[in-house]
Amino acid sequence: MKRIKILFHKRSIAISYIFMVFALLIIYSPVLVGELWLKWDVYDAAFPLSVSISDSLKHGELPLWEPFSLRGVPLSHLIGVSVWSPITIILGALGFTQYMMQIQYIILILLAASFMYLSIKSMINNPWLAMTGGLAYATCGQFVSNAQHLTFLLPMVVFPLLHFSYRKWVEVQNFKWSILIGISFGLLILNNYPPFLFVSALFILIEYIFDMKRLYSVKGTVLKTLSVHTIHVFLAFVICSLVGLVGIYTTLEVVNYITRGSLSWDLATGSSLSYWYWFGAVTPSLTQIIHASRFDINLSMTNVYIAFPVLLLSLSRIPKKKDEWKIVVLIIVAVLLVMGKYTPFYRLLYELIPSLSSFRFPAGFRYLYFYYITIFAMYNFYKLNKEYNHLLKKLANVSCYLFIFIFGFLCLVNILKIQTVMIPRYTVLELALSIIALLIVVYVINFKRTSLLIVCLATIFFSYLGIVRNQSFTIGTYDRPVSYNNEIQTLYTGEKEVEIDNRYIEPSPVTMSHTIFTREFQTGGYVGSFELQNFSKSAINNGLPGPGDPVIFFVDNDSFKMNSSESKPEIIPESIVYSPNKFQVELNSEQSGFVILQQSYFKGWQVSVNGKKDNIMVLDDGTMGVKVDRGINDISFAFKPKGTILTAWISIITWILLILYGVINVSSKFIKPRLARR
Repeated sequence: MKRIKILFHKRSIAISYIFMVFALLIIYSPVLVGELWLKWDVYDAAFPLSVSISDSLKHGELPLWEPFSLRGVPLSHLIGVSVWSPITIILGALGFTQYMMQIQYIILILLAASFMYLSIKSMINNPWLAMTGGLAYATCGQFVSNAQHLTFLLPMVVFPLLHFSYRKWVEVQNFKWSILIGISFGLLILNNYPPFLFVSALFILIEYIFDMKRLYSVKGTVLKTLSVHTIHVFLAFVICSLVGLVGIYTTLEVVNYITRGSLSWDLATGSSLSYWYWFGAVTPSLTQIIHASRFDINLSMTNVYIAFPVLLLSLSRIPKKKDEWKIVVLIIVAVLLVMGKYTPFYRLLYELIPSLSSFRFPAGFRYLYFYYITIFAMYNFYKLNKEYNHLLKKLANVSCYLFIFIFGFLCLVNILKIQTVMIPRYTVLELALSIIALLIVVYVINFKRTSLLIVCLATIFFSYLGIVRNQSFTIGTYDRPVSYNNEIQTLYTGEKEVEIDNRYIEPSPVTMSHTIFTREFQTGGYVGSFELQNFSKSAINNGLPGPGDPVIFFVDNDSFKMNSSESKPEIIPESIVYSPNKFQVELNSEQSGFVILQQSYFKGWQVSVNGKKDNIMVLDDGTMGVKVDRGINDISFAFKPKGTILTAWISIITWILLILYGVINVSSKFIKPRLARR
């Protein structure tokens, strides 16, 4: 028993952190061992694009152009795809496979738990509460129901780091915390989903307003304090801009060339959370039951569940201090935010915050609710260890007995086979175990006051329920989709320049963007809601290449139209030489004419004929071409957007310098004490 107490000692940082990581790996083991495979957008959109990124990086090129979907798209500019995120680049350099997508999901979970651990530990200095909060946060509804949207998970990772950095900066206005704030915002920029950046900044601004009295407490120094804060904000802005420069540049460059603009109010608030969704905060079973009984709601991407002890602890104390009320206000604001059209608050943000009008997923902001309610719950428990609280006892009795009654009723309905309520048969065991767990919680609160061990174990249990009940519902599928491992390995290990078929195939909604694996061109595919305007215009005018049409072809000067119907069949090459971001072909014509590349034009395309740079022509259908003389011509089309390449390298170099700064800063903390002891 003494050893157990030592393990749970509040300074057992290493043990508590390792325990948290181990518990998460066990909870998510079906994903880790390949028993459960990620599905939907992960498989149909993120996976092919990730392979395209790896294909470029493996051959020493930046990921700039993806030619096999939607008649070609600028990979470097895709909004909603975190092409330039450090995680994407590192894993891309290693080589994305279907299993690597699983690993990426696990990495995001572990990073989110780690940063939440860091944030809670800095607030209450109890590693086991930090472990509990980190584990609950990493198993909440956003990780469960948005496993297919990796760009929706990165804010879950970054915001705890951002909030931790901000709180440390409030304590001590040190430049290292300003730098870390800048890095956090830079990561949100590189996620390529601007609404997450602006809304996260809004919540930090609200906190700053609450903290102004403390920050400007010394009379007569307001101007001096303001000037110091301005310097720190400027430093954070510079770091943020340098880290995310490639994301800023590509987003601003592409935004006027894509079809997606401002959405109507109805479309932009389509995933708002009504009060029905919040029943799912109690237990995953209620989530499933409501989903089965009400077909007007879609819980596949809007799960609001977090381990029940967290919900209970968040209601266990009446706030007394200003900092406590601040967290309560932020929780309320987060709830109003995700409720979207059901509150006037979101309407205000819809009108004022840039890019929010093009974002159709208010429920995607749940990460703010999950973060603040977890922080508040762990803080409340920490306070409960120091003060006796009658409210917690009453709340525990009323809420737990109420939930026990609900669970018991549902079990009875299932046993008696009453069909008025649709409930899966296999939830009976879960409901029974939930009743036992809640009875234990009630007993501990009533007779043992508070117990860290019970809270930790109960949180792990209810976190596990949140995952196991939604494994095949939203996380993944037990039937492994086609892996394309052989095709992918051929891409990575083959020569940089390869010959591929010079033709388009039939676009298929089944293959989606999977022609990336086989290097086959199609005008279909799926890259989220991204679509170039010139592609959309061609589609409306029936100007897209059809099955069997060439990617590169020749038309002579007498041709009436610059399309493949006017091409000379004997001059059309059967294959072309492809390498990342580049097409090459050799044509022999008896007269001068034009060589056409049926890829959507975007700023950055260059062409050279026989090694000499030439002027590129942009055609009415949004494709491109070049004029050539008669005879043998070696034509090369290359996508080399200078601004993107420059800003990408600036961001990469900034990351390298920041890593070196971090290593020096951390190592100095270990070196100085040793030198002092000598």
